[in-house]
Amino acid sequence: MSLYGRHILAVVDANNLFANAADSPTDPQFDFSSTWWYMMVATRKFSVTCEGRTLLSGFGCVPLYPDKHWKGGSKPALYSLHINCGGKLISNGNIKYDDDSQEAGPARFNRARSNWVLSNTGHFFDSSRVDYYTWSNTTKLDINNGELYMDARVSPLSLTYYAFCMGNGSYTISLHFAEIMFTDDQTFSSLGRRVFDIYVQRKLVLKDFNIAKEAKGVGKAIIKNFTATVNSSTLEIRLQWAGKGTTGIPFGSVHGPLISAISVNPDFTPQEKNKDGVPMHYIVAMVVTGALVIIIIFAIAWWRGCLRRKVSLEKDKNKRHVTGQMPQSQ
Repeated sequence: MSLYGRHILAVVDANNLFANAADSPTDPQFDFSSTWWYMMVATRKFSVTCEGRTLLSGFGCVPLYPDKHWKGGSKPALYSLHINCGGKLISNGNIKYDDDSQEAGPARFNRARSNWVLSNTGHFFDSSRVDYYTWSNTTKLDINNGELYMDARVSPLSLTYYAFCMGNGSYTISLHFAEIMFTDDQTFSSLGRRVFDIYVQRKLVLKDFNIAKEAKGVGKAIIKNFTATVNSSTLEIRLQWAGKGTTGIPFGSVHGPLISAISVNPDFTPQEKNKDGVPMHYIVAMVVTGALVIIIIFAIAWWRGCLRRKVSLEKDKNKRHVTGQMPQSQ
């Protein structure tokens, strides 16, 4: 295929690597003028090839479609991530949870205006309804931070969130869940069971997770915390249905993972940076080094000046010893 005049966006899926070609940002139907899209820093091995040529491989965290504010170079590292899965932008205290209400599909990824993307796979084959990839609760939830659990992102098979441009280090990942598709009464809807696996950084961290069972009821919040290390600026969180649980309650094709929100926070103090993204301790080190160099230069100059004066005095002393006279003043 011809790639001239087109840009490639690569997304590493849990099992496969695929690439989507997006029309140039100058295309009138695309508006990327105020949006940054970032590629991951790849120490992880991957590449995109076409007709025997490698088109993409490991590269830095730079904008795919840079806007007028970009001055070149890499995007400064980010140290937190907060997503309201399946819902609109909300504030919880002083924390803002990103909007994740975009439409999804059987094989699709959504790009956010922040440093993350969403990859969804799977199709609800047995549902008499139009495919749904988000779900909203219709009743009030009597739980803390209930607004965070009113909406959820769902998937029939695999749901993956990728966070890019993260600062390397150890992070605490908090996954927020509340079962809002089943009921807690004596109706048919109360018989549903949702079971799925959770992977973080491609490692299985929780197998056969059942939201309602862990939370001791439907409509109740449960937060699962995990620790993960970011060492290539990329964080991957994947929820995977393994074919367990019910599949037709309360209607056809109700199965697969469901998640309400994601919070990621560092287990360390992030490096303070200036407006250009340079770590402040680098700047302090350079200033201190410069000051030391100046002090050393002045010390050497002073020492050499004192040495010359001492030599001059020694010469005058020797001259007086030989002639027995005081040297004439200049």
